[in-house]
Amino acid sequence: MKKVFTLLLALCLPMANASADDSVMVDYLQKLDKYYYNLSRDGLKSFQCNATAAFSGELPPGFQAAWKDFNWKNSQCAYDFSYLGGGVMPLLSFSSGGNDPQATPEKMRKACNLVNAFLELWGIFLTSPLYSQQRSGHSHQITRGADSTFSITEHAKNITYVIYFDAQSLATRFVGKSPKGQTDFKLGFVASPQGAVLKQMEMEITTKGGVHAIVDLFAQY
Repeated sequence: MKKVFTLLLALCLPMANASADDSVMVDYLQKLDKYYYNLSRDGLKSFQCNATAAFSGELPPGFQAAWKDFNWKNSQCAYDFSYLGGGVMPLLSFSSGGNDPQATPEKMRKACNLVNAFLELWGIFLTSPLYSQQRSGHSHQITRGADSTFSITEHAKNITYVIYFDAQSLATRFVGKSPKGQTDFKLGFVASPQGAVLKQMEMEITTKGGVHAIVDLFAQY
């Protein structure tokens, strides 16, 4: 049976098989980037706000002993959420235990480390353009699907990335494949006046031993 751990965060037309060096491909990828909201590109130098984190499902093994006496499902802990600008990933830090004596800094440090691991993945889609920065040794290929859907495959040394898009050019899935295994992200982007933003992400890590972990991330803006 797959184990699911859920985290809810509330924050106060080129031809297929064109290479990455092809000017048509580069132009297409850059236009696609502009469809997605990007913190630094849109002039946001930094921010800080209050945040809450709600956990449900089954705790990861490393938390079960440490949080034995902690009512983590009903936690009222408060956090600070900060973005320092540029390509630096957003960061969460523990602020207050909400009058819960079990919400010690040591316990919440583990929570912050876990949350920040997911926020790093979330931040990748909001702090860095998907394709604007062409990297040496990388090539891209577009595959057209039915009903105007498409996917973009990026080939690099020992690893392949595939992003799948719906008919609205919203990313729905990101797959990274390497000799060590596969990481599969189900993405929930929504269109907004500022550009497409990531609202939901489910991560599944598969190795030769099978499914290692499934994690859901929800963001409320």
